[in-house]
Amino acid sequence: QTCSSLSLPYLVELDIRVTGSYPVGNQIKSLCTAWDMPSLRVLQVREVLLELRPEVLSQVENCTLKINSDEMWEVLRDDGYWPSDHIVDYILSLTSVKVLELAIRLLDDYDPSLLGNRSIMATVEDLTLGFKRFEIFNDQNILTVLHFPSLTNFRVELWLDNIRNLREALKTIPL
Repeated sequence: QTCSSLSLPYLVELDIRVTGSYPVGNQIKSLCTAWDMPSLRVLQVREVLLELRPEVLSQVENCTLKINSDEMWEVLRDDGYWPSDHIVDYILSLTSVKVLELAIRLLDDYDPSLLGNRSIMATVEDLTLGFKRFEIFNDQNILTVLHFPSLTNFRVELWLDNIRNLREALKTIPL
């Protein structure tokens, strides 16, 4: 494999964006598994849950995740999507993250009670939730799964095509 074991001792930020469907992201998820990135603090990923070593994920302080976020349900249903348990486990592996931006869709039934005390992300101080498609509001919301008791900043980014959808959208955000 090309680039299978890179040494990037000074790399602070990694940005990997998949422009394609779930099968593409699933095929490249192990691209960075063996990379040495001791200085990595900022991670941005789109439509791929990168398989990174636990010590790499645990040092990330700023993370942006966009998973299952853009496509219409029909496309995701036909091409595949990232399962909710994989998304939640990935977020929970970010044990030092302080700034977290999420544009994710939990598309299958997920039982948050399975997490127990692990559902608390005490390190997160700044949380942004992005909703790009209206039908996302009908999906399970990450705020019903994970808890962020240390928030000092909270933003919700709504892309609505109709102001009448605002009330329905806000109902899905448990405050």
